Amino acid sequence: MNLTSLSSLWCIEPLALAGMQSLAAHAPRREGITAQSSNQGRHYGFYETVSGVAIIPIRGVLVRRETWLSEYFDEVGMERLTEAITKAAGNDAVRSILLRVDSPGGTVDGLAELVDAVWSAREQKRVIAQVEGTAASAAYHVASQAHEIYAQRMDVVGSIGSRMMLYDFSAAFEAAGVKAIPIDTGWFKSAGEYGTEITDEQIAEFQRLVDAFQADFLKAVRRGRNMTAAQLKPLADGRVFLASEAVSNGLIDGIRTLGDTLDRETRRKSPAAMQRETWQQRISLLGMS
Repeated sequence: MNLTSLSSLWCIEPLALAGMQSLAAHAPRREGITAQSSNQGRHYGFYETVSGVAIIPIRGVLVRRETWLSEYFDEVGMERLTEAITKAAGNDAVRSILLRVDSPGGTVDGLAELVDAVWSAREQKRVIAQVEGTAASAAYHVASQAHEIYAQRMDVVGSIGSRMMLYDFSAAFEAAGVKAIPIDTGWFKSAGEYGTEITDEQIAEFQRLVDAFQADFLKAVRRGRNMTAAQLKPLADGRVFLASEAVSNGLIDGIRTLGDTLDRETRRKSPAAMQRETWQQRISLLGMS
């Protein structure tokens, strides 16, 4: 990650992004982090299975793929998560998938693939999201595609929105006697470049992109949570909600600890077992037992 990437389009809780910007300003030199240290504890290409439940952690800032600074910025790669979810969905030994979510959100890049992977997994397995701290913005986008979402009572959920932050330093450049001269091929090619003036037309173009991603975000949440546009609109203003509020407004299904959720899922019978019981009950009713 570098400072330039912080100006890209994000679905992230604003305070979390501010914290990342502060970290970026004091980032360690590259040679101070080895390839070995940057990969420790980030094995998202596979998952842990407990009694038929595939447990997949979604922790940290969501990015398309990890870089040499991912451990420093507490980032998790969405490509790895997508791979893990797809593998779990196709594993006959897995009855259900449990997403352990603690993330403020992340980048838009790579998000659609992860969101669609969770939605597709629903066709093959039962998918549950368990919040363990925060499920904000892009992280809630992902969690909303599960069959059910649970959180602990002091967890926060929401921050539904997309954002891009621009800074116009052209006045400061002018005061310093410096002029930024973009050499490019179009009016928007250098839009937002350091030291250039950001025009109203350029702002409108950036807003168009943010609105397009927000529309996709809202469409996915409505699909996953079975909500109408009217129900979701007052909740999609960037606010986060405590778990009790999130239950009341329909963003999650209940308040549970991870232990409770895992216990319920491990005790849940497989579809094949339930089908066998159904046939046994029918046979018994017919007096054929």
